[in-house]
Order: sequence, then C-alpha cells, then structure tokens
Amino acid sequence: VPEENIISQMVLDSREVKSIIKVDVNGALDVILDKRTDVTATVTDLNEEKKIKLTESHFRNFTDDNLYLKIMLAAKHYLEGENHEYIVI
Repeated sequence: VPEENIISQMVLDSREVKSIIKVDVNGALDVILDKRTDVTATVTDLNEEKKIKLTESHFRNFTDDNLYLKIMLAAKHYLEGENHEYIVI
C-alpha cells in the first residue's frame, strides 16, 4: 500500500496523537548506528507539515534495550517484505 494511502486512512485521536513523523528507515538506522549525523523527517500535525532534522540525540533510549534500533530494524524487514509473523521487536 502506498505510504500516502496509509497516512490518509489513519484516524488520529487528538487526545493521544499530536503529530506523525515520517522518516526514511535506512537514514534513521544510519544515524542510530553512527554512519551519519542526521536524517530529514517530515512532521505532520493537524495544522501543518514541516521538515526537521533528527540527530542521534532524538533516537536515544531512556532504557538500555535499544528500542529505536529494534523498531527501525523491524520496519526495514517489514518494508522489504519479510513474513510479518516473524518480525519481532
């Protein structure tokens, strides 16, 4: 399903979601793995859309479980067509 269709079909509860951040998975992985310093992301909220730069500090965990790395790897596997039943975070 094209990305635009997924986002346009989403129903956001403004009490729970303030914005959506779209980021290139490979770019985010490169930042997390210190292969580059930043990645451009698009932030969309109810009123506007803007571009921002995400750096390593945006992907820091509050725990030691590498959560953002696990999420980006799972997203990469999903986008590459891996069987969804085997994708684990």
